Amino acid sequence: MATASAPVPSPGRTPGSPSSSSPSSPAAPGSRTRPRSARLVRAVVLLALAAVVAVAAVAVTVLTGAGATWPVAGGLVVLALGAAATRSTHLEVLDTRREGGADRARLAGEYRGITDARVRENRVFAETMTRRLDDGERVLAEQLATIHAHEAALDRRERRLAAVEAELEQAKDRLAGTESLARAQAARAEELATRLSEAEDIAGERAVAAAARIAELETERDALRSELHLWQTAATPGRRRQA
Repeated sequence: MATASAPVPSPGRTPGSPSSSSPSSPAAPGSRTRPRSARLVRAVVLLALAAVVAVAAVAVTVLTGAGATWPVAGGLVVLALGAAATRSTHLEVLDTRREGGADRARLAGEYRGITDARVRENRVFAETMTRRLDDGERVLAEQLATIHAHEAALDRRERRLAAVEAELEQAKDRLAGTESLARAQAARAEELATRLSEAEDIAGERAVAAAARIAELETERDALRSELHLWQTAATPGRRRQA
C-alpha cells in the first residue's frame, strides 16, 4: 500500500510568497523600473523646460516690451512640452496598468496552478487516507473475526474441559468405589480364606476321625461276621439232627 506518494501541502505557503513565485519575477520589476524612471524624468524635464520657456517668454516680453509674439510662442512651446510630458506620463500609466494587469494575471495563473496542485494533493491525500481507513477497517474486521473465532474455540475448549473434569471426577468416584469394594472383597476373601483354612483343618480332623471310625466299624464288622459265621457253623449240626 503506497502512502508516500501523496505530499501534504504546507499550510504556511501562500501564492504570493517568494517560494511560490517564478525565478524571473525579481528581475522583472527592476527591468521595468528603469524605463519608467526615464519616462518620469523626461516628463519632469519637459515640464521644467516648459516652465523655463514660460518664464523666459515673460521675461523677454517684459524686458524688451515686444508685443504678444513671444508670449504666444512661449505658450505654444509650453503647451507642446506639457503635451509631451502628459503623453509620456500617460504612456507610463498605461504601461504600469498593463504590467500590473500582466502581473496580476501571472499571479492569478500561479495561484490557480498552486490551488490546482493543492487540490490534487488534497484529493490524493484524501484518497490515500480513505484507502488507509478502508484497509484499517478491513484488517480490524478480520482481526475481530479472528478474535471471535478464537473466543468461540476457547469457549468450546472450556466446555470440553469442564466436561472432561466432570467425567474425571466421576471416574475418580467410581475408582474410589471400586477400590472400596476391592478392599471389602479382599477382606471378605481373607475371611473366607481363613474360614476355608479352618474348615479344611476341621475337615481334616473329621476325616481322620471318620477314617478311624471306619476302621473300627470295619473291625467290628469283621468280628460280627466271624461271630455270625461261628453261630451259623454251630447251628448247622443241630438242624441236621432235627431233620
